[in-house]
Amino acid sequence: MQVTVESVSNLERKLTIQVPAAEIDQEVESRLNSMRPKVKLDGFRPGKTPISEVRKRYGKDVHREVVGEAMQRTFQEAVMEKELRPAGMPEIDSGDPIMGQDLEYVAKFEVYPEVTLGDVSKISVRKPVVEINDSDVEDMLETLREQRMNWEPVERAAADGDMAVISILGKIDGEPFEGGTGEGLEVTLGSGSMIPGFEEQLEGIKKDEERVLNVTFPDDYQADELKGKDATFDVTCTEVKASVKPELDEEFAKGLGVEDGSLEALRKDVKENLESQAKATIKAKVKEQIVEQLTEMHEIELPKALVDQEIGLEKQRAMQNMQGVSEDALPSDLFEENARKRVTLGLVMGQIISEKEISLDAEKVDTYLEEMSAGYGDSASFIEYYKSDPQRLAQIESVVMEEQVIDWVVEQGSAKDQKMTFKELSEPAKED
Repeated sequence: MQVTVESVSNLERKLTIQVPAAEIDQEVESRLNSMRPKVKLDGFRPGKTPISEVRKRYGKDVHREVVGEAMQRTFQEAVMEKELRPAGMPEIDSGDPIMGQDLEYVAKFEVYPEVTLGDVSKISVRKPVVEINDSDVEDMLETLREQRMNWEPVERAAADGDMAVISILGKIDGEPFEGGTGEGLEVTLGSGSMIPGFEEQLEGIKKDEERVLNVTFPDDYQADELKGKDATFDVTCTEVKASVKPELDEEFAKGLGVEDGSLEALRKDVKENLESQAKATIKAKVKEQIVEQLTEMHEIELPKALVDQEIGLEKQRAMQNMQGVSEDALPSDLFEENARKRVTLGLVMGQIISEKEISLDAEKVDTYLEEMSAGYGDSASFIEYYKSDPQRLAQIESVVMEEQVIDWVVEQGSAKDQKMTFKELSEPAKED
């Protein structure tokens, strides 16, 4: 095998690889001979077909197969010989290989860039310091009560936040329109779930009261035939309901998983959950700062193949979050900036791992899995689910290794404690 390398640009390489015809032909002949006993052709007894006939019938297909395998094998051998690190799949041009002639093909690809680490000692982060107090626990208990509110009938006029149960008959130019009728429709006043003006005109309505509402469908309404149209709705209110929060009692505690219904135990569980949540949020905020500074201090020429690959992953994540959205509806440029940051971060972290000889800590992997399994009933089965599959376990190991790199960077730089309340910690970061 002969190999020549040409640098097309900083990252692009062109390999020209030559494989002797004898090497290809020998493998072709070997395969044809192994096929011969199984070949059945008219006029010949099974296993007695002349090799010339086998070659005539199957030679081109076998040659094509051998050439394909040879290119895969020799490309890997060539990049190892020339100490190249391809980024992405190569573009292969083999022309039209001819039996009996040397195989020559060209492989074009990008290589990973050289990464020179910046001075990570200059990295500075603000590390939130939070103490969960009794008021945080009570606020969370109040939130939990609000999440479990019940709707109960009231004998008064509907106010903002109440629910009006109504039947409707919608009309345009005095005629009912399709989809404009309904019974037992539950409308929460102030929720904004109805078209503009609908909920506002229900304020003050009482049980058994009838009203006529005048509304205009928005220009961007989903039904084309209703866009921008003026309409009336004959409304009859059948019930008014108000939201009622459950009492903070034994029944409420049991509903949240406290077996004995103890409010003391409930408060203890809530505090532990808040502390766990605060710990995870603090870790995420520190990581966010590290990532931002690492990517800013490293300007790297990125292989297009890696950026395109990351854009593809970003699109897949977006499609999973937005059910029914096709890939064609998501332009690549929407994801390019974030993709470039992620590729840069990956390259920098890879260089840190290699240069600083950071190895995976198996104990931290176990700890991470144990923390993940805490919310599951059968934690042992959960952990076994990941440990029994190398691919799933590799995902966890990748996350842990990233955390180890972040911890290393924090140790090299400086961190300033920033005291704050749990509420402040939970608020979205404000843009400067």
